[in-house]
Amino acid sequence: MNPKITLAISLSLLLTFFIVHVSVTRHILELPQEISTTSQQETWQADIPNFAAITDIKARKKAFFDYLSPFIHAENTKLQELRRYISKQNMQSPSVQIKQLAMQYRLKPTDTQIKQSLLSKVDGLPPSLVLAQAAIESAWGTSRFAVKGNNLFGQWCFSQGCGLVPSQRGHGQHHEVKRFQSAAESIASYMQNLNSHPSYVILRDNRFTQRKSGEAVNGCFLAEGLIDYSERKSAYVESLKQLMRVNNLEDKHSAHCKKQEPERETITSQQEPEKNQQAPTNTTTETKQG
Repeated sequence: MNPKITLAISLSLLLTFFIVHVSVTRHILELPQEISTTSQQETWQADIPNFAAITDIKARKKAFFDYLSPFIHAENTKLQELRRYISKQNMQSPSVQIKQLAMQYRLKPTDTQIKQSLLSKVDGLPPSLVLAQAAIESAWGTSRFAVKGNNLFGQWCFSQGCGLVPSQRGHGQHHEVKRFQSAAESIASYMQNLNSHPSYVILRDNRFTQRKSGEAVNGCFLAEGLIDYSERKSAYVESLKQLMRVNNLEDKHSAHCKKQEPERETITSQQEPEKNQQAPTNTTTETKQG
């Protein structure tokens, strides 16, 4: 055979082998990444229990409250520890940590009343309020955003891929419903949101008022500061109070929780699969994502 033809055939075979080798190698290298992504998605979906499978309404409510209560307690404990840390600091020359906290809670590091300002924001929230909002916003843990994103409070985010796209998102809107790694992370973000965003200053003022007077912080009283959390405004606030009364999360005879007319809260009204897509009327990234 002609040496030139033999060389051409050899080169052709080598080139074919090289192309196949590169293709197979690339597939092998990409495989772990695909597996990792899939595992992450499964982890997100597996964190929230399957509350929809609990057909008895009372049992579902109890399971929901029992599941979230330890996370709420843990986050409130962290906030109380942070309050103690702030109280002990010398604010004449604020530390780097205090300045970072000030920025985190939307305060100016140069604020002359930085200690008082921080203590008015860095504080726990009554479990009654947290549980009531979680129940309404996540349809008792059965909404798409709760099941697939661990999002219990309808918090938004605004970068592509940061969460789940609402199926009925309006034309020209770009928000997503934020995806969290866990229910605990969702609760921490929610508390950070209520403790820092300007829309909820009335909530924080009500809490400060009760702290100062020595009263127990009342979820119904704080709910009055959430009128801007939803487009439903005052009707949303009343729905929170109603849920707290009916489920004995607060004293129904309290002046703050007193019902205005005969009522009966039902779980079925909170089971719309994508209720959270109309999440609170918060207008910035942090109002939705915490």
